[in-house]
Amino acid sequence: ATQKTPLMASLVRYVQPGRLPVVASYRLARSISHVTRGHRQAPAAPPILRFSARCFADAGTEGASSSSKLQSSTETDKPEKKEEDKPMGWGIFFAYMGCGVATLSFLYYFYKARYSFHQTEILIVDAFRRLPLYWPPAPRAGEINSRTDAEGLPEEIKLAFCEWFVVTDLEEAKGVTRDDVLELMHDLGYSDKAQPAKDFLFRGEGHIEEKRRLTCVALQESLTLLCALRADAQKKLSQEPKEGEDPPLVPKSDADALELLRRKFRRSASVLNSAEQLRQATAGVPVL
Repeated sequence: ATQKTPLMASLVRYVQPGRLPVVASYRLARSISHVTRGHRQAPAAPPILRFSARCFADAGTEGASSSSKLQSSTETDKPEKKEEDKPMGWGIFFAYMGCGVATLSFLYYFYKARYSFHQTEILIVDAFRRLPLYWPPAPRAGEINSRTDAEGLPEEIKLAFCEWFVVTDLEEAKGVTRDDVLELMHDLGYSDKAQPAKDFLFRGEGHIEEKRRLTCVALQESLTLLCALRADAQKKLSQEPKEGEDPPLVPKSDADALELLRRKFRRSASVLNSAEQLRQATAGVPVL
């Protein structure tokens, strides 16, 4: 055991961490160990020399470990710095843009609601409901029932026929009958003996033909009859007549048919206007 002398105490204070450089302490420890190993036959070194060599060796190992730790810490800090220097991606860019738009929208509606949070919520919900996020509503029953299908019929003739049908339906007490429609088809040049006309009359109520003629009819069924008679007449005109058969009737042209429908419409409309004026006069309403 070595006794702690004043010289040893001063040497220990000298080799404490932070007093001696790491490299110098490491070299001093190596030189002392080399001297002690090279002179094995020499007398044993004093205890104070061996103690100082041990202190220098411990200080060198601590310095080496601290330097390795410092180097490893600098190496680990480099990737973090590189990660921080990466440019901003598209995801972060769009996130910033969305946040900015949402903030501006909220501030706009907040100002529009006179700085009331409740009114702001109502305005935002109303604006969100107006966005096209749902399927459009289905057409109503009245719109579906008012649709007319007239395949192969010119639009002007279809419109004129619909006007005549509506005015006649208002003029007659029981509405438009099948006999009225067949009479109009005869005026347009179509035969009531054709197969579409027979089918149209057969669909009427009753067992007698005269009673079927007086039954009411709808607009779509009348348009279907007009289209069927038109197609049947064009088909017969394209074919050569057989021997012993009468030549088919030639229907009126589109211009003549349109003029006839408009003339019937004007006559019915004038009758309705006269009846309306008479009703207003009897009720005491001044006639304009």
